[in-house]
Amino acid sequence: MTPMDLDLFQVDGGSLSQQTYPYRPSDSFISPSQFTPNLGTMSSTFFTWLRSPAAREYFFSTHFWGPVANWGLPLAALADLRKDEEMISGTMTTALACYSMVFMRFAWRVQPRNYLLFACHFTNATAQSIQDARFVNYWYNGGREKKLGLEAPIEAPARGKVTEAILEAQQAKKP
Repeated sequence: MTPMDLDLFQVDGGSLSQQTYPYRPSDSFISPSQFTPNLGTMSSTFFTWLRSPAAREYFFSTHFWGPVANWGLPLAALADLRKDEEMISGTMTTALACYSMVFMRFAWRVQPRNYLLFACHFTNATAQSIQDARFVNYWYNGGREKKLGLEAPIEAPARGKVTEAILEAQQAKKP
């Protein structure tokens, strides 16, 4: 064995054996072209598939048209991200986020996996979750007051008819 040899260990049926491979300096360099996909081959493969019966079967199935039609929900949710927080319905936004999370799981579990439907519901769940966060911030974390330039109101104790009657009774007992 020469100093230019490389020792490697390999497991053979439960025992460890040593193998020697000649080391060549050219093996250590990997050119970037080895990792770059050949776009010509990829496009020709795609167009060959596009002309195949499998492509026609896919494009005329609910695995394609269902998600395409469903993309209206996430596109509307993304458009709503620019709208005023006053218009957000917290219950509807939460319901749509939960709906999309359930159907993300369905799109992942169905065979064959429907990646287009998964992407659609992932986008919708993300947009609806952002809307939910905007809703909570606006209505419950002081966002409305900041936007309107109001200070947080200092709430006085509640004074209903019962409270007034109790206070009057306490005043009457005092000499």
